[in-house]
Amino acid sequence: MLRRSAVNILAQNKSQNGPGNSDPVKLLQELLGQEAVLLPVWKKSKNPKATNWTKLTSKDMQSPRLLHQLNYSNIGVLLGKVSGGLCTIDIDSDELVPEFLRANPLMKQTLQSKGQRGQNFWVKIKGEYPSTKKIKRNVVAIGDWRADGSQTVIHGTHPSGQPYRILQQSPPIEIVFEEIQWPKGWSIKKTPKTQQPTLLTVEAAVCPAQAAPVATTDQAKRPKPKRPNMIKIGSVEQAIQETLPTQAHKNNDAIFKFARALKNVEAITGVQLGPEESDQAFAQWCEQNPHLDADKIATEYKDKFIIGRVKAKHPLFEDPRAYATDQAKDEVDGSKDRQELLERFLFHLQSTTYPESFFISYADLETYLGEISQMGWFAKVAKLEYRNVIRTLKTGAYRKGASEYVYIDHPCWTQDEESRAALKRLLASAEDDSDCNMGLLTAATLRAFFTRAAIRLATS
Repeated sequence: MLRRSAVNILAQNKSQNGPGNSDPVKLLQELLGQEAVLLPVWKKSKNPKATNWTKLTSKDMQSPRLLHQLNYSNIGVLLGKVSGGLCTIDIDSDELVPEFLRANPLMKQTLQSKGQRGQNFWVKIKGEYPSTKKIKRNVVAIGDWRADGSQTVIHGTHPSGQPYRILQQSPPIEIVFEEIQWPKGWSIKKTPKTQQPTLLTVEAAVCPAQAAPVATTDQAKRPKPKRPNMIKIGSVEQAIQETLPTQAHKNNDAIFKFARALKNVEAITGVQLGPEESDQAFAQWCEQNPHLDADKIATEYKDKFIIGRVKAKHPLFEDPRAYATDQAKDEVDGSKDRQELLERFLFHLQSTTYPESFFISYADLETYLGEISQMGWFAKVAKLEYRNVIRTLKTGAYRKGASEYVYIDHPCWTQDEESRAALKRLLASAEDDSDCNMGLLTAATLRAFFTRAAIRLATS
């Protein structure tokens, strides 16, 4: 009863990670057991703060510094033997959860948690069990079996902005691995090479005409492309649920987001959606959207969807900042040119958010790009604004708050009149603030700042 009452309190916390919350660490330890190793995870992220997080043990849970971090972070759980055999079954899609529960009715009694979509089932395994693997349905990945060396976030805020929730308020059940029944077609075995599907690269999903086949002899020489951290959207129905607006007056942005979500479906399934399939998908999206103006479906909304299918260059990413980091570090050696690294990072971040602005904080830059401190990145952001490469639209809180930016020099804004108009609207929304602070730096303020600095140097 102690664990059940503890998780009830945890589930009722609506203000995530604030100092006024009940102690989430104590509550999770009562639920998962004292042997569970909890990990501080960056807010709105799934990335642990510690670089050596896989080496932490229950002894580290006595560290005052770690305990303090846990109370002001998302919280993940290190899985496997180090946490007493704690493992999770991560199902990516809400639609697949009932199928799994029909095969495993006992799982209805175990701890269940949820981020944005799908569900995690928490179990304590007695005896041996396999390492972390993908769960596949036929040949398509639909989730993960997570064990030693992996972690699952259970508390805080999902990258989408939704809070992590506890769905079933019970401690993890103790079972042997062989008791888990995989539904028909499901497995965690590696797919034989002869059966592996041909998955599209990001380039092929973006522009099939440019995805020329590569000879087998060249493939061995060619470096393996990185898989982006795309949101796992494997069906049109998932794409619809991912992008339906929650209120009126958000349809235009939601339509473009749906067009991008279809790229996720294409990349994951390896099947291109032609005009007819795309039209059918959009018709289904309209049927399930209660906020549409019926008179605009066949005209204005349909035109915007067609434009979105043509212009959407990237799928939806689970963490756009991680994607932008990978792209930037592939192009620039950050140890030699941090300014260029930052510029390419923001360029790719803008690519993932078009036709909207993007948000980033100096703490984020220190986390994702590393190399230098927040103050160091502050100066480099200032130089980009001074050169009119980027523009601050809205200032975040001091140091850790994310500010809103637009990458003015990005080609996405010059491809047609509609794009130029979108940029103009964003720039018109910029704050009128001449203060030189940690978030907003206007060109005039920067010139004055560097002039004063030059005078100090000359007179010192």
